[in-house]
Amino acid sequence: MSNILNQSGAKLIFEWSGPSDSRCLADGYPPDILYDQFPHRAFVPVGTRSHLYLIGLELLDGFSWEIAVRKPKFKLIKPQTWKLWLQSKHHQWLEREVARIEDEVANIVTKRPNAKIVFPPGCDYEWILRKRFPNLP
Repeated sequence: MSNILNQSGAKLIFEWSGPSDSRCLADGYPPDILYDQFPHRAFVPVGTRSHLYLIGLELLDGFSWEIAVRKPKFKLIKPQTWKLWLQSKHHQWLEREVARIEDEVANIVTKRPNAKIVFPPGCDYEWILRKRFPNLP
């Protein structure tokens, strides 16, 4: 799993406050339960909408918010971009943008938003889970 995280550059940290179960279920896993199959894995299934909270975001070594900041491009057609482009020429512009992003992320994490586990786009197995668990969102 660390290989996947290293490729991403950030680690999201969640808190689970709901029920857990250690059984392996043959008919699928209902949402809103943490399935702890120690020592191999622990997971919350698709459709989970409760008990999972984002409590942290850490950038991994070698990554910084500077890489995420994109300098505005000068476009003659769009005068509204001129001001942003001019501001980006200031020697402290990048530091201010990084500070803005850090503040925004800290503000979001402080609120402990509820996380939802959703189907990925084009999910091949969605119909199977919806058939087994018709109340999935």
